[in-house]
Amino acid sequence: MLFSQDRPLPTNLYVRLRPVTLMRALFLATIFGLLPVSGFCDAAPSDAPAHPFFVYNFGRLTESTPAAQVALLRGLGYDGISLGVEDDKSLKQLDEYFAAADASKGAFRIFGVYVFYRFDRTEADRDRWKLVLEKIAGHGVDLWVIFAPGLPTTTDAEVAGILGTITDAAKARGVNVVLYPHNNCYFPTAESALPMVRRLDRPNLGLALHLCHELRAGNGDRIEEVAAAVAPYVKFASISGADSVVDWTTPALMSSSSIKPLDEGSYDLQRYVNALRAAHYQGPVGFINHTIEEEPKDYLARSIKSWKALEKASLTAPISPKPESKIAAFDAPDQAVWHQKTRSWFVSSLGGGISLARDGYGWIARLDETGKVVAPHWLDGFDAPSGMVATEDTLYVCDRSGLVEVDIPTAKIRKKYPLLEASFVNDVARSENGDLYISDFFGNRIYRIPSGGDKPEIFVEGEELDTPDGLLVDGDTLFVATWGKLTDRATFATSKLGKILAIDLKTRSIRPFVKNRDEIGNLEGLAKIGDVLYATDWARGALLRITPEGATDVLTGLSHPSDPGYSPQLGTIAVPEHGTNRVLFLKVAGR
Repeated sequence: MLFSQDRPLPTNLYVRLRPVTLMRALFLATIFGLLPVSGFCDAAPSDAPAHPFFVYNFGRLTESTPAAQVALLRGLGYDGISLGVEDDKSLKQLDEYFAAADASKGAFRIFGVYVFYRFDRTEADRDRWKLVLEKIAGHGVDLWVIFAPGLPTTTDAEVAGILGTITDAAKARGVNVVLYPHNNCYFPTAESALPMVRRLDRPNLGLALHLCHELRAGNGDRIEEVAAAVAPYVKFASISGADSVVDWTTPALMSSSSIKPLDEGSYDLQRYVNALRAAHYQGPVGFINHTIEEEPKDYLARSIKSWKALEKASLTAPISPKPESKIAAFDAPDQAVWHQKTRSWFVSSLGGGISLARDGYGWIARLDETGKVVAPHWLDGFDAPSGMVATEDTLYVCDRSGLVEVDIPTAKIRKKYPLLEASFVNDVARSENGDLYISDFFGNRIYRIPSGGDKPEIFVEGEELDTPDGLLVDGDTLFVATWGKLTDRATFATSKLGKILAIDLKTRSIRPFVKNRDEIGNLEGLAKIGDVLYATDWARGALLRITPEGATDVLTGLSHPSDPGYSPQLGTIAVPEHGTNRVLFLKVAGR
């Protein structure tokens, strides 16, 4: 679940800009005819016809023959099916599906066939799309293309060249191409794929919008904004039942929490269907049923019944875009902190990006336990509040001039601890005895304010700290997420990536936490869940799971993720994103 605001992060992080929002720009561009329209149209009358509704050949459907699948779906009222081709067997089977669909004499159709383009495979495997294109040409079927994760050397220019070749070849055969976003792939969301579709600007190239992949990216609470932004380019949309918070504990739970029958899950599907209508979408909608293990005739019957009810209810929904909030909750959100006593999340906003200016343009927002913003500007007057830590009644906040002590019950500043020698106050952590530790990013030092005292002292300093960023105290150990060997303060460029350090609070000795790995990433913040550390890689856009044995990706495709917070009571980790001005909430494993 995500919450966004109306000022995107400026390209120049040191310049405070307040640009017109993407949604507003797209809206104006549409009005003046500057954008093409495909599955969306200029107006949707209140009695608009039903969307063609299809299903994927997933969810145990493939236990039956293509003819049996088509017969079942036709009997339940589905308008068609979509298929995937990943090997020679599924390629050959296309003929059986076409024969079964053709026998319906137009009552049932194949809406699309998807292929993965995998950069690390052989040329024959990468070019499987050519064989699929030959099969589907003349059948009125779209070619859907999913770009798998790229190699370290993969560039947008390379992807544009490949997709352009595919699209041009498809045009020659009278076939439309749809760029298919998929989580943990090169294009994880519709918004991330949108610039590529615009860049190529081919009349037979469009975009897909998938609820499950938007939820996995944390876009559930801004689905109206997403739909409005991509509207002019969408060729088809998909839906599935889902929970509001995706469970990332295991791949299986991630899938089952974001893909369910349409009568299951806690996410409000009506909101998604209404968003499609608000954006004037009238094209086909597909039910993604991947990994659903129930009997197909049962969950498919329930799902089409739910779909018809959702579609009927949407006819009374307004067709104008969702109004923007007048008060922004986030602008470069930097730290999320859970406060158990009030069952609240507190989120700091730098305001306008990573600026060292002391201009009073920064604040803290308060969210309830579900992630809903209840006080967008719970406390104003900060320059650029970043790292925070909470006790029963106190919130300690890093600001440009030092550490600020906030009384939570009254939402008032109680005390300030100036750090006059610090050049970039970044994060704060608190030990069990009440000592506070503050990182100085540019200064390569960590300060300590002893419990009961008010005079900061240098705890450790030196190049060994490797540009310290996120801090976390666990027992007698201070964990430090480092940015790396900084070479340019203006661009934050490094000659060497950062790592996790473990500092003994008694001896002040410093050691690497991860064995045999000296470089991990440009690390921002830390959270500890069970025996495992979680860190964000700001530059690469990833959430990492870190143990002494190594670091692995939990989630990629994020936009400059900052300092995460964890709620043991909710079993939820919150990850702010500078690049999208939102906060992502997800469940992860702690062991």
